[in-house]
Amino acid sequence: MNAPFDLTLPSGALGTIVETDGDKSLVRSPEPSPPGSTLRGRIEGVSCEFQLKVRNCKKDGDSFLIDGRVKNATREMKQFLTPSGD
Repeated sequence: MNAPFDLTLPSGALGTIVETDGDKSLVRSPEPSPPGSTLRGRIEGVSCEFQLKVRNCKKDGDSFLIDGRVKNATREMKQFLTPSGD
């Protein structure tokens, strides 16, 4: 799995994509995101927005672990998340 990547949330807070296979992803965020919602953010160097359809959100110390599936990924985003072509 190709990670971690910093993720700037719409609020300006900084999260991290901890694990990803280009589809299923795990994000550590200072902000919660309820199941069914879409977590959005920007990855430096990628022109399109990262979107994650949230499956689960768990409190983990001072942050939240959010897992789900990447949504509306462009070819650029897919190539960035899985540069080996997996």
